[in-house]
Amino acid sequence: MIIKGISGIVLIYLFIGSMWILFSDTILSYFIKDVSELTKFQTYKGWFYVSITGLLLYFLIKGYTWKLINSQRRIKELYSELNSFIQLIPDGIVIISQDFKILWMNTVVEKLLDKKIHEGINMHCYEIFYKKNVICEVCPVKKAFENVCLVEETITYLSGSIFNIRAVPIFDEYHKVSKVMVLIRDVTKQKKNRGTINSSAEDRSSSFVSQWNCS
Repeated sequence: MIIKGISGIVLIYLFIGSMWILFSDTILSYFIKDVSELTKFQTYKGWFYVSITGLLLYFLIKGYTWKLINSQRRIKELYSELNSFIQLIPDGIVIISQDFKILWMNTVVEKLLDKKIHEGINMHCYEIFYKKNVICEVCPVKKAFENVCLVEETITYLSGSIFNIRAVPIFDEYHKVSKVMVLIRDVTKQKKNRGTINSSAEDRSSSFVSQWNCS
């Protein structure tokens, strides 16, 4: 959008300048035959051209700048609306980069995992969630990056809570996976109701169900 706007302004300026060069001298010499008078009016013509093109550029740039300002204002409004909407979603949402650092997470994550947002941003997900120094063996985010598809798993957190994890790839403009969005849903109560919680801490730490949705 920015490149197109700049290109449009340059093309308009080039068109008007070219037309002025091609026709202004011809028209002026047609009406003025005296050489000295022609020279004087050509000077006036030059100043007139500078003044007109200066005003033209001013209004073109001003109009384009206002469009950019309005677009940025609208983007901020949409971001605020989207952020408010996301905060209403009952699931925890985390955006993770290719190097497994947390770029963003909603307030629901604070409640689900007892982690403050400022504690997690720019930290590795395995550091902030599992207090590890290496990537988890069962990592839906890694699978989503590698397999370029939605990965769904059920894992048990350190506290014993059971979460349904959905890792969704986010593509950049070149259709390459640049980030992964992780949706976290607490399913502990459902699992309790079904009688699937094992009281053994060893079983809790290793239990998971994995599902890949690759097309």
